[in-house]
Amino acid sequence: VSGLIATEAGEPLEEAVVDVNGALSQTTLADGFFAFELETLEDYTITPSLDAGPANGVTTYDLVLITRHILGVEPLGSPYQLIAADANRSGAVTTLDLVDIRKVIL
Repeated sequence: VSGLIATEAGEPLEEAVVDVNGALSQTTLADGFFAFELETLEDYTITPSLDAGPANGVTTYDLVLITRHILGVEPLGSPYQLIAADANRSGAVTTLDLVDIRKVIL
């Protein structure tokens, strides 16, 4: 099994940890690629993670975009944006998420 860990824009992520079933892990290099030699016909759970600071790339403009989404003016454009905007992981983007994000960046 192999793959690429990248941002929504396709930029490779360095130092992302890729875990297989909690037993094997690798850290990506600058190219973002990972590869594991695994037995065939088995089920595996592959979990990527990145230990980035809570404000990693978040700006006040993100607050504007989230506000527009909540008000129904302009929905967020991708599933990645929805996941990122749901700061409290409630399953929905609400004003509570705005409060949490504002605490991080201001």
